[in-house]
Amino acid sequence: GRIVAVRSGREWTDWSPELRISGEELKWKFSSDGSVNGWGWRLTVYPIMPSSNLQDSQSDRAVLSRPSLVLVTWILDSTLDGVNKRIGTRLAAALAACAQLSTLEAAQRMWSLQTLRQLMTSGYGLSLNLTAMVTDTDIPRQVSGSALGVLLQGLPEMLLRQYEYEDPIVRGGKHLFHSTFFKELVALACDLGLDSLPCCSETYRWSWFRRYCVAARVATALINRNALPQSFCLDVRKKIMEMCSEDEMFTLDHENHNLFKA
Repeated sequence: GRIVAVRSGREWTDWSPELRISGEELKWKFSSDGSVNGWGWRLTVYPIMPSSNLQDSQSDRAVLSRPSLVLVTWILDSTLDGVNKRIGTRLAAALAACAQLSTLEAAQRMWSLQTLRQLMTSGYGLSLNLTAMVTDTDIPRQVSGSALGVLLQGLPEMLLRQYEYEDPIVRGGKHLFHSTFFKELVALACDLGLDSLPCCSETYRWSWFRRYCVAARVATALINRNALPQSFCLDVRKKIMEMCSEDEMFTLDHENHNLFKA
């Protein structure tokens, strides 16, 4: 006999707030003062399963379609250098699938994409023929039908479509930066060497991506004190020679990491 809610009014907002009842029975009474004629209201009642038993009440397919990444992020080691090819193939396919699952939160998909990028630049990723995987030629059987193969084959088109969507927004000042998703996507494509593949041969469509790859690789080389990209060194040498006078000696000291230390 306890009154848990009272709804009154003619507007939809007066009746729309959800009402949750902890129990199996509810008595609801409609009454009118007879002052006006209206269509009335429809009451919809539906059960809500307890969150603790949500996974137990669903099918195996429904549970597998919503993987829990909370435990995975704790279990999966931060370093993936020691992953062998058999485990790496299954792990990469799982991460690629999670990165494309719309049922996961944005942060979880970003983590999947970041971890996949780390895996593809580790020892496992270096053992793959990425050129064949992206161009759909001579793909390993265990990868061709997996989510990883689908992601890599669709990467050029996905990257270009995301750039064409975000670039006018950033240039127009509506957004200050590109989205985190686009940053991770372009970083993955750069690490995979997508700029050197035939799919990115159109200069006018991919010039922005080539500039990004050069800048990213030069920055990485400077941070890690590795050899600078050869194409970048040739461009710098050409610029220096244009600025130097005929009697000025030209050296390559600017490419020597031992002369420039933090």
